[in-house]
Amino acid sequence: DINSFARDINVSKVKRPCFFAICDIPLIVKIGYLIGDSTHTIRYLHYVRNKGKCVEIKGKDGVLEYSSEYIDKESNDLLVSISTSFRIKPESLNDKFLNMNRLSIETKNINVDSITKLNDLNSFCDFAIDTIRKKSQTANNIHLLLATSVALAIGQRLSNTMDRPTIVYQFENSNINNTRPWGILINSKKQTSDSIVIL
Repeated sequence: DINSFARDINVSKVKRPCFFAICDIPLIVKIGYLIGDSTHTIRYLHYVRNKGKCVEIKGKDGVLEYSSEYIDKESNDLLVSISTSFRIKPESLNDKFLNMNRLSIETKNINVDSITKLNDLNSFCDFAIDTIRKKSQTANNIHLLLATSVALAIGQRLSNTMDRPTIVYQFENSNINNTRPWGILINSKKQTSDSIVIL
């Protein structure tokens, strides 16, 4: 259970735990949220395909470029897509997302190796969270889709006091029209043990 996993990390004497996950994105974000950003300095690992190995994301000489685009549809819900590994395209979205206000955050060069420097990871995640907070002030809920290797770091920055209730969905390119993407409610003061959401 991910609550026990996060609790074990938080009480651990390990000063800089490593993190490399191969599991569903909502679980990674939830683990990041439960760990938080103040207890540990996490060592993020990234699998570099052309080298066939994991390397630590570190260094301060990154020059990542990124941007955001907002579309107001006068909705009470905000759909946020974060794209760094591959682009989340509007035509790939479930119909239930289409009438929500939409915020797209993405790197200029989208590929699985777009974030390999720690300063890029931190600046991109800070930009993403700051932009989401600015655009969601009147939203009832945030619906978050991620196609990125920085899901844990995004989760670490989410707060149940500073952010609107946020549902993170398992997004795959096949999540179109008649499919039923599932998600996890990450941060809510009304959180219950049953926080899985199915569209």
